[in-house]
Amino acid sequence: ADTQPPASASTNVVLRHDGAVRWDAPAITRSSCRVDVSAFPFDAQRCGLTFGSWTHGGHQLDVRARGGGAS
Repeated sequence: ADTQPPASASTNVVLRHDGAVRWDAPAITRSSCRVDVSAFPFDAQRCGLTFGSWTHGGHQLDVRARGGGAS
């Protein structure tokens, strides 16, 4: 996570009728990966990211990707 907090501290929380909560916390995440270009342009690059929490255990979180950009 970036060391600078977002300019806006607004947080969107959606509560569903079944008790599910979606918390869209503003954050900036930075990452870097090694890139092997020896087979360019006939290669595919994969960069694994692991998301977790500093304050909650894995049994308390359900992290899922939105959209088609993650696999």
